[in-house]
Amino acid sequence: MKVIWIVIALGLGVASLSLVWDGPARQTTLSIPSALSWSGDKLIAEAEAVERCESALKLARRGGQPSGMNVPASGPRSPLGPARDVKVAFAGKNSRDVDLDLIGWCRVWSDGKTAIIRVIETEGKDFLASSYTVSVRDTYLERVRISKMQASPEGLSGTLTNRNDFPIKAIEANCHVQATAGMREVALNVDRIVPAGGSSRVLMPRMAGAQAANCRIVDFLRIGPAEHRLVEAFGPAGGQAAFSRLRQDAIRVNAAVDDLVEPYIELTRALASNRR
Repeated sequence: MKVIWIVIALGLGVASLSLVWDGPARQTTLSIPSALSWSGDKLIAEAEAVERCESALKLARRGGQPSGMNVPASGPRSPLGPARDVKVAFAGKNSRDVDLDLIGWCRVWSDGKTAIIRVIETEGKDFLASSYTVSVRDTYLERVRISKMQASPEGLSGTLTNRNDFPIKAIEANCHVQATAGMREVALNVDRIVPAGGSSRVLMPRMAGAQAANCRIVDFLRIGPAEHRLVEAFGPAGGQAAFSRLRQDAIRVNAAVDDLVEPYIELTRALASNRR
């Protein structure tokens, strides 16, 4: 039954993914008043519900709410009466003024009371370090460091260490390069997975007269448990491709991507076994 369910939910889309074999979502419960006044028994107009949902979502972002928010799917019940569920796509900025594209779902009652059901960032920006509150962001960034980079035959070489308790990727750094002509500021992007407590060699391409560099991490993308599980199952390339596809499917069917991971792995392995 689990396989049948996932095939229906994903619209048979998983079967089109290429098979690559190399071997959370973060959620916060929002408090909602248990007793609110009810002004009627008719559904609120959809346009008004969308407007109220968008306002609530933007207020929540400005108030520092995290990206993955959830309330129980049923929401508050009587005496609130009938409510309309709406989906809103909107844009917002995080604490570092980074533009984020988001999708949110709300439940809106006839008297205008609004409950945020779920919010996710799109375009692969889930768990961006800069999306967190300042204190959390700074702690996370402090735990990712690049050793002083020294000259090597290939260029400037150093070691990147991730001391967070979760894997990361898409690391951005600002580097001060010491060169014979003086100091230079260089942006460095490391596009690879660095596991929790792990390290990786970093190489900056050869620059004329470059002797050493000191780098500071300015942002990175955190890998959540869903993507991490897929990377474990299919390797870095296959896991990231599968996660990207499942994220879009989760948005389409209004589901949590975490709920689709294990059924997807089972179905993909079953398809691979049948092909053999």
